[in-house]
Amino acid sequence: MIYRLLLFFILGSPLPEFSTFTAPDITNNTILECSYQYIEIRDTITRRSEEDLMVLRIGKTYSVFYSHYRYFADSLLQTKEGKKVWENLMETAITNGNISSRPGSRTTDDYLFKNDPAGQLTTLTRLLVTEVKFSEPYESQNWQLYDSSKMIQGYTCHCARTSFRGRQYEAWYTPEIPVPEGPWKFCGLPGLILEIYDTTHDYQYTLVGLKTENIAPLEELDFIRNRRSAKTTRRKFLQRNAEIYFNSSSDQVNAMVGIDLGTSSKPKPRKAYDFIERDYK
Repeated sequence: MIYRLLLFFILGSPLPEFSTFTAPDITNNTILECSYQYIEIRDTITRRSEEDLMVLRIGKTYSVFYSHYRYFADSLLQTKEGKKVWENLMETAITNGNISSRPGSRTTDDYLFKNDPAGQLTTLTRLLVTEVKFSEPYESQNWQLYDSSKMIQGYTCHCARTSFRGRQYEAWYTPEIPVPEGPWKFCGLPGLILEIYDTTHDYQYTLVGLKTENIAPLEELDFIRNRRSAKTTRRKFLQRNAEIYFNSSSDQVNAMVGIDLGTSSKPKPRKAYDFIERDYK
């Protein structure tokens, strides 16, 4: 199995699948799996971007959203054989000077457990080398619905807009898939969100695959849910992450090892970038 995964990684991810949609019977544990292309602008001046393949699995009582590449790497590390594969992939990436090909997420380490536990959105992520966990209320955004429509992947979609944590968003959802879910923390529309982006197009999710059959159960992610993590709050996590991300290199090293090494450097100019959630300031 591990060698099949290795071949899968080397040859590249398979194209996301589309199946004829049949409304999932959530009461009977049917799971819907959505794949989204995620584009994140890392420099708002040059418009340099990073891409990821995100997965949304929708189950009976809760959903999970995560990076396909992050999950692939975490899955490898669950077995002795998989760890060897992970080490070989990492060594190859370093030797070839192509760090972006190393096993792991292209953009985010976040796993979002939506409505798990009930009424809560639980995030498991990483702060440098520390696994952390925090929860927040799982609530719908305040959506405004509009008459505009367009086709996405063969589905008729309608426009909705919202303001969420410092950004304005435009979403396209389809009532043809009557599931009030969407990528990342978005939810609450009368249909699945197939595309959403902020009005400056710094963050964008677009549906590229949809599966209703032969999907692994959500319990497959229990090893992520049950991992030992330091508890924090969303705002504290974002504030600490901002300190690390926008600080000088020496500060990042000090923060990583937890010791003041006595090194110093001139502060770098603030990067032309900000997190998707801006309400941490």
